Amino acid sequence: MTKESESDERYRAFVANSSEAIWRFELEEPVSTRLTPDEQVDLCYRYGYLAECNEAMARMYGFSSPEEIIGLRLGDMLVRENPENLAYLCAFIESGYRLVGAESREVDRDGNAKHFLNNLIGVIENDHIIRAWGTQRDVTEQHRLLGRLEFLADVTALLGSTLDYDFTLRAVAEAAVPRFADWCFISVMNDKGEIQRVALKHPDPRQIELLLEIDRRFPLSPDLPIGPPHTIRTGATQSFEVDESLFATVAQSEEHLQMIRTLGIRRGLVVPLAAHGQTLGAISFANAESNRRFTEDDVRFAEDLGRRAGLALENASLYRELERANRAKDEFLAMLSHELRTPMTATLGWASMMQTGGLPADGVRTAIDAIAQSTRAQARLIDDLLDVSRIVAGKLRLTLQRFALAEAIEAAVETVRSAADAKQILLQVDLGGDAVHLNGDAARLQQVFWNLLSNAVKFSPRFGRVQVELTRENEAARVVVRDTGEGIAAELLPFIFDRFRQGDGGMTRRFGGLGLGLSIARNLVELHGGTLGARSDGPGTGAELTVMLPLSSEQREGVPETLRDAPPPPLAGLKLLVVDDDESTRRMLQLALGQFGAEVSAAASAAQAFEKLSRQKYDVLVSDIGMPGEDGCSLMRRVRAAENPVGAIALTAYANDGERDRALTSGFQSWLTKPIDPAVLAEEVRRLAR
Repeated sequence: MTKESESDERYRAFVANSSEAIWRFELEEPVSTRLTPDEQVDLCYRYGYLAECNEAMARMYGFSSPEEIIGLRLGDMLVRENPENLAYLCAFIESGYRLVGAESREVDRDGNAKHFLNNLIGVIENDHIIRAWGTQRDVTEQHRLLGRLEFLADVTALLGSTLDYDFTLRAVAEAAVPRFADWCFISVMNDKGEIQRVALKHPDPRQIELLLEIDRRFPLSPDLPIGPPHTIRTGATQSFEVDESLFATVAQSEEHLQMIRTLGIRRGLVVPLAAHGQTLGAISFANAESNRRFTEDDVRFAEDLGRRAGLALENASLYRELERANRAKDEFLAMLSHELRTPMTATLGWASMMQTGGLPADGVRTAIDAIAQSTRAQARLIDDLLDVSRIVAGKLRLTLQRFALAEAIEAAVETVRSAADAKQILLQVDLGGDAVHLNGDAARLQQVFWNLLSNAVKFSPRFGRVQVELTRENEAARVVVRDTGEGIAAELLPFIFDRFRQGDGGMTRRFGGLGLGLSIARNLVELHGGTLGARSDGPGTGAELTVMLPLSSEQREGVPETLRDAPPPPLAGLKLLVVDDDESTRRMLQLALGQFGAEVSAAASAAQAFEKLSRQKYDVLVSDIGMPGEDGCSLMRRVRAAENPVGAIALTAYANDGERDRALTSGFQSWLTKPIDPAVLAEEVRRLAR
């Protein structure tokens, strides 16, 4: 074998086994190097053809052997309109027909985009280029990975730049097209259980309008075994070809089928929009015009994108809930200010007229009644707020006993009777013939029925009717409160037991209150193992609220009278010491307890109280907790350390369970919250003295 043939054999073996493409282009007509670069490129496209290549190059273009590709013209192999290709060929010419590391974007026989890195050298004879040699490396995968990393970086930056729910969804869809797919749409399930597209992106607005029209006329069934409904239901990723069998599964009619076909979608990929194991929705990608296939790497990439978007969406949802909560808080504080200031205005106005002597003698009784009514209204508001706080914290305590349910209902009815009479509302009460007994907290259930009845009276017009009916139903007691009032709109009915929720709002609302009563009532009923439901046929038709409570298996003859209806308890012969740093409260307590027959002394501080207790024996000590210097708990610890057996009642405005426990631990035997009804305080004094 000659050296030339041996060299030629080695060359051919190298070319055949190279992992890089090696090729030779020939020009049917030599091209003058004196022409402009653009003119030379144009002639190369026209006259250049592939004269030689190896198998690596054939594979890069989707062919099985070099024989299938040899003879193709340069203009058939390169995307001529691609500015990258024109730029790199012009750079080849301008560099003196030697170029290293030039990137080209081309298309294989299946239409897949390819990225190549090229090294070129031209052969020049008599100022004409006659052929070119080159090598070519497929960098499509590296280019794709780099693009994905850039895409993820861009999307992550977008997702991290906002907490706006809608913007987050649009940002994902817009970033995906056309870098990852021809279509991208994001779907979630709304409160009605319907699949709803909340973001949609495609380069052609006409196609978007068509898909929106399809959604409007043919909503996706939540039970569909493919597409967003399936992924939202199961959290499973789907990758599929769009064919006639899929059309048959999805299409709801022949018209629907034709509209789907018009979209031209060939392949689909649906991944869950997920965060912390919960599927929030689905991201769908589809290819049509590009005819690209989704690879396993594409699936993994899309799932990663779904997780990132899911976390961002969860953050956006939490932020939206926080904003809603802040708005609700602001609205509530404004409402609370209104509800507190309104009775305060009446109280202050009447009190000022009494102080200045501006009231006639017959107006004093009216002033006293108005002040008492306004103060009770403020106390109810504060009690409701404290109840809500205890319910939320899970610290609401029930005092369980067996009692007759009818008596609790009657007490609630009597409480609202004066308000009903003022509006000439007919109160109809049917408590049945059989005694119904429960195990529960009688006072709390009376609060439930008072809430339901006061709402019924408040929302009923003059000359209306409110009915209360008690019946047995299997192993439960059924209490129904009906009214002929405002009624409840269908859209509000599911929310009437939510805290701070009322049918009307703002400065123009006709009815006062904080929207807490029904929420508290429902929680109290549920704590007793029962249910509270509401029904209404709409505005102007009245409402019906039904309480179901489990019956007690044991019977009880009756329950004590409520404290408000009890006669003033006699405290004659008892010596009491009242301690409060507020002079007006101290004087009021001293006078009120004195009216029940007690001998009452007063102290303005813990030091004064301890001194009085050291010099004289008292039956009961009534002390405020929050006082400057030494507080009531510290005073009580000193009293018990001195082995003084005096009965002790803590009276405080700090109405929480922690403060109650602290007071009882320090030595108090009873704990009452301000404002206090003097009759209630007197009864507690009598109980301790006994």
